Amino acid sequence: MPKKSTPYAQDPHEVRLTKEQVIGRMAEGIYLQFPEQWVPDATGYVLDEWQKRLIRNLFIGSNQKPDATIFDWGEGKKARLSCKAAHGVGKSFMSGIITHFFLCNYVRSKVVITGITGKQTSKQVWGYVSEVWYRSIFKNDIDLFGTTLRMKPAPETWFATWLTSKEPKSIEGFHGPEDSKNILWIVEESKGVADAVFEAIQGALSAEHNYWYISSTCGTAHGFFFDTFYSKKEEWENISVPYYESTRISAEQVRKWERAWDGKDSSRFRARALAEFPEEDDKVIVPQSWYERAIVRQDDDLGEAA
Repeated sequence: MPKKSTPYAQDPHEVRLTKEQVIGRMAEGIYLQFPEQWVPDATGYVLDEWQKRLIRNLFIGSNQKPDATIFDWGEGKKARLSCKAAHGVGKSFMSGIITHFFLCNYVRSKVVITGITGKQTSKQVWGYVSEVWYRSIFKNDIDLFGTTLRMKPAPETWFATWLTSKEPKSIEGFHGPEDSKNILWIVEESKGVADAVFEAIQGALSAEHNYWYISSTCGTAHGFFFDTFYSKKEEWENISVPYYESTRISAEQVRKWERAWDGKDSSRFRARALAEFPEEDDKVIVPQSWYERAIVRQDDDLGEAA
């Protein structure tokens, strides 16, 4: 029986490619056509099928077939992907994967990551960024300083960094090298990020090889993140990841969620386990997403004051 893969697993019996072999494939442009293959080749990670689909749809587009020999790099390629996912399936781990893929495959590129709070979210995301860095065959070519990665050949113009979402003005005018080419924006826990932040990022994405990945568990049925699955759907690639599409979620974990979140029919279970936007109860005065946003902002402010 084949071994079941997980987003963090590496088969100890699998032969990884050498750095020279990976560089050779990069020179041939293989990973620009098959970005999902870069992950096991360069890091040894074994991705779930939805994770392979995610990285492919972001950089190639869902209109391209895995075995295609001719790629449409223009019409039909959205370069924006919105992912609503169950709790714990590995969506933030993919931020670490995508960050390293982009830095290694796009020369003098910039990755800017932001999210609902500079304390909680940055700690989680950069934990994954650091983990991928440690496992990457390009580790010695990249310096890791706190919440910044810098490519040694050009550290001032080729990097990834965390940027707080509390000041949308800091996002405006954030340009990449060569007239804003080769920029990747990542927004974590998007359900709680202010619309002004998304508008600022949207204004900065105007050139070739500009990509945008946003992800979150589901919040209320309004706001920018919600709109990417509905009114803005034509502008975005969409991926929904319920718990049963992940190899990381056990049956016991699902039973615990059922007990903790008032059963399978509850709004919380639908949002956090099935990746579905819940319908707000007519009796609710303060939506759950507002409450969650207030809590993390308070946590962020206390952390900065400490």
